[in-house]
Amino acid sequence: MTAVVLSRYRPAPVLRIEIRRSVVLWAVPLLVALFYFDSFRTAAGFPPVWTVRSSVITSHMVADFGPFAAGLAAWVVVAGGPP
Repeated sequence: MTAVVLSRYRPAPVLRIEIRRSVVLWAVPLLVALFYFDSFRTAAGFPPVWTVRSSVITSHMVADFGPFAAGLAAWVVVAGGPP
């Protein structure tokens, strides 16, 4: 029964719709630039010890990406995504 159901399923049209209506495609370049200019460059100024640099990166990422995650979630709900 499962093999029959899986053979009828065509993921290409569904994937095309998801890519066309996705909010993430608009947000990825912005988030990459934000990570580079804030978190990565700040951590590069600290001593080359991985514990120090990783703590700086994670603390900056939480403070920076939190509002963007909330904004993207609101955008998806307003744009007709799942509630």
